[in-house]
Amino acid sequence: MSITSALGLSVICLVLCVIFKQYKAEYSVYINIIAGTIILTAVIGTVIKPLEEIGGILKQVGIDIEYFYLLLKALGICYITQFIGDLCKDAGQTALEEKVYLIGKGAIFVMSFDLLKNLFIVATSFLG
Repeated sequence: MSITSALGLSVICLVLCVIFKQYKAEYSVYINIIAGTIILTAVIGTVIKPLEEIGGILKQVGIDIEYFYLLLKALGICYITQFIGDLCKDAGQTALEEKVYLIGKGAIFVMSFDLLKNLFIVATSFLG
């Protein structure tokens, strides 16, 4: 799906959400979830090939690709957390939205713990 197609789908879904919100608010939330999932899946499918090429370039240069994958995972967690938080916000569940953001932040911290540990080991080896 191209960027213009995704934006067009977004505008169509926005209009549908506004129309349905007046009559059946729950349908507006369902349309939002379905459209968001379709667009998120399409964007992920579009981005995979360039990311694989970047990974190949990093391997050729000799840079450890583990950190690149860690960065991609963190970015994925951020996008998914933002998407789900926005769905909660659209449904009027702001307290749940804050919990979703907290879960995302915690997941990134836990995932990056090994990186922090390696950073501390390198820092102490330089100092001592």
